[in-house]
This record gives sequence, structure tokens and C-alpha cells, in this order.
Amino acid sequence: MDATQFKIFAKSLLKDSSLADFEIKCDQDSYQVHRVILACHSRYFKALFAGEYSESSKRCIVLQDDDPNAVKLMIDYFYGFDYEDAHDKITGFSNPLELNAAIYTIADKYDVPDLKKLAVKHFARAAPHSAFREESPVEAIRMIYTGTPSTDRHLRDLAIQYWMSFSGAFSGGQGAKIATGLAHEVPEFAAETLLLHIKPWADRFEATCVPQIGDRAYMSVKTVHEVFHQKCPNCRKFMSEHTSLKATRHSHSWSPFWLKALE
Repeated sequence: MDATQFKIFAKSLLKDSSLADFEIKCDQDSYQVHRVILACHSRYFKALFAGEYSESSKRCIVLQDDDPNAVKLMIDYFYGFDYEDAHDKITGFSNPLELNAAIYTIADKYDVPDLKKLAVKHFARAAPHSAFREESPVEAIRMIYTGTPSTDRHLRDLAIQYWMSFSGAFSGGQGAKIATGLAHEVPEFAAETLLLHIKPWADRFEATCVPQIGDRAYMSVKTVHEVFHQKCPNCRKFMSEHTSLKATRHSHSWSPFWLKALE
């Protein structure tokens, strides 16, 4: 059985309860699942089945505090190695950013690292389309900042990159409404994005010298001061000795970071 065949077989197990040896309940939903499948994906369930928790002796667990839609998608991932992120096909979410934020937070709670990575990719792919449809990201960002530890920067940083990249896509009234909502609902996020506007960035300065016609040299430095104390890569003279010299500060551009999230 190759990898493709195994994935097909694993997905079929979710519909076949004959070999199931564990049950997950959430709200009105019940899932007959297989310990070995869950343990392969989730460190939490692996520890549970290894007897590390008080519930380990039970053959059923009730996930009382979790979103039942997110639980369903997590279980779909356990068996299918992916999940449906078309929010219009799944109840409980207003847009794909909310859906993928919910998946990321539940994957963090049950320690499913590969699902977290997948949620980041889905979030990154959905973000541009969501912005141009002017869908509010407030609830998604609130879930990210309240549902994950502050040390987990993966989706937090991506949410910041999203807002810095696409906030201009919203019309004036909608953009102002969202910004106000973020300030009230997620003050930590609002503070972090504000710092990006006022905090100088290292290596954002670039000097250009033109010692000869058609001969250009570019140099990235940490401060403007350094521009005048480093040598030109073309002629090896100090940059300050050139007759034509300028230093400019780049505006924020998130596209390289955004593309990195899609890798």
C-alpha cells in the first residue's frame, strides 16, 4: 500500500465504525474514531491514550468547550490530511479567516503541529480574496489572540501582515469600522500594528551611488549614519566620497513575508 492508497483507506475509516475503539463527543455530534489515527496526528491524544491523563481509562471524551464545527474539521483532517475551508459550506463561520483561525486554535489546543501549518497556509491563501470582499477580520484576529499563547507568533504575525498588506483594500467606512473593532476587541493586535508604523526597521535604508554614468551601487544598512562609513562595492571608495549619493527609507512591504507563508 503506497501513501496515496493509505490516505484513501484512512479516509474511509471515518465512515466505518467497525474497527473504531474510541468516541469523541462535542455538542450534539458524536464520532467513532480510532486511537492509532488520532495518536499519529495529536500529541494530546497520544498522551491521553498512553495513560497520562485522568480520562485515559475512558473510551470516550467530551469536548465541552470547543467549537463543534472546528472539531469536525479537525477530525476530517485526522483521516483525510486536509479540511474544507469554504466557509459558505460550513456553518458557524462568517468568512474563511474565521474558519482557519478556529482550526489553528483548536490544533494548538490538541497539539496537532501539521494541522497548524496547514491552517496558516489556508489562512494566507484566503486572506487576499477575503479582503477584497471586504469581509471583517475582527473575529478571526480575536480568536488568534485569545486562543493561542503570546509566544506562538505564526498566525499572529500572519494576521499582522494581512492587515498591513490589505487594510487599504477596504472602503473608507468599512475600513474605519474594522479598525475601530480591532482596537476595542483585540487591543494587543492594535498595539502591535501601531508599533510597526512608528518603530524604525533595521536594514530598511538603501544608499545609491553613481560615481560614473551607468555605474550604480546599492547598499543596505541599518542606519543612515552607516551609509557614509562603508565602502562602495564598485570602486571601493567610501560612499561619502561620491558626488551623487542618496539614502531612502523603504516603505513597509509585506509581500516577501506573505509569500513565505505559502511555501
